[in-house]
Amino acid sequence: MGGDGNDTIEAASLRDLSYTTIFDGSAARNQTIIVGGAGIDQLVIASDLADVSAFRDSDGGIYLRDGSTDVPVVVHEVEQFVFDDQTVLLEDLDVSVPVIGTTGDDTLDGTDGPERIEGKDGDDLILPGSGLDTVDGGDGEDTVSFADAAGPIFFRLQPNETGDYFRFPVADGPDGNALDLSNIESFTGTGFDDTFQGTDGDNTILGLGGDDLLRGSRGADHFDGGDGVDTDRYLQGGALSASLMDGTGTGGEADGDSSTGVENLTGGHDDDLLEGDDGANVLLGDTTESLYFDVRGAGWDTLIGHGGDDTLDGGTYRSDYSGSGSTADVAVYAGPRARYDITGTANDGSSAMTVADSAPGGDGTDTLFNIGSPVFSDGVMVMATPRSAPLNMPTTEEDDTIYGSAVYVQDFML
Repeated sequence: MGGDGNDTIEAASLRDLSYTTIFDGSAARNQTIIVGGAGIDQLVIASDLADVSAFRDSDGGIYLRDGSTDVPVVVHEVEQFVFDDQTVLLEDLDVSVPVIGTTGDDTLDGTDGPERIEGKDGDDLILPGSGLDTVDGGDGEDTVSFADAAGPIFFRLQPNETGDYFRFPVADGPDGNALDLSNIESFTGTGFDDTFQGTDGDNTILGLGGDDLLRGSRGADHFDGGDGVDTDRYLQGGALSASLMDGTGTGGEADGDSSTGVENLTGGHDDDLLEGDDGANVLLGDTTESLYFDVRGAGWDTLIGHGGDDTLDGGTYRSDYSGSGSTADVAVYAGPRARYDITGTANDGSSAMTVADSAPGGDGTDTLFNIGSPVFSDGVMVMATPRSAPLNMPTTEEDDTIYGSAVYVQDFML
């Protein structure tokens, strides 16, 4: 804070005007507020004017950002801004006007330039523009939506240097524009294939259209995939259970999670339970640990165990071989048929098929229940037991060989 007289503050970048404090062993960067006081005060910044964005907050302060820090510097009572390429008086500085809501439920639209959007009270819907916006939802249940975006977003929420906002790139992949958010409870994607990565907090995410991917986090998240084929992916955080049947999760990153409109699950690095639903699911295990797959629905599911000793349960096996579409579940393996030792059957739920990979560090020994057939990389499939009606068995793009436990004419439909 400057006193009376003409003060000058110099900084190589706006980041130099922030400072770090440490609480309980963790560092947090604090927002800097500069008050020039009386006189003709200067702020000298070693950047070109075009590299600095400025917008006014509701209290009359000017927020400055130059990309060197997540945290805007707030300036009051400074009359001159000295940049590398020119000096600008306060009245000539191009400052955007804030977008401010009311105490009710507002819909607030951003622009293509940098700005501050304040929702105030109420349950607000905020539609940020393509600029480097700072958004504060205020009180209520507030939503940031990219439903009108012209392309997919890469949406990675992460705490910024103050810990008060969330910063994430959008629209242009991992290096795209960044927004600073606070007091936002839910997020809406686009009609395209979006990627969402939450925080350790509780996030509500609506995927809308497209084949969306949600990368799990430790918070109690709700993911509504919307249209398209959407995937919940858990990569770390301990053993977990995730069910598409009832849309719940427990343990690890899935603890407290809920979902709807999600078709596929990917497990983490520990012993997980993944459960499908009545639709066509892909349940994908990790490459190291044991997983248990339980597909209780009647859809056509694909179960991929990868490494570890897995249990794959395809759920109820329908006797629908009319040619209108089989609902057989398949277990997919990475290696050729000759690499695996197979015993037993797997189609009726009362007996099991074991598929043991002989390769060191391979797929391990899996136990299969209610599985129509395992499928291997060379297109070879092993059917469980003879059928009383023709089986419309899917094949791959390779030269396929189908083995049955006994050969019956009705086993095959060409």
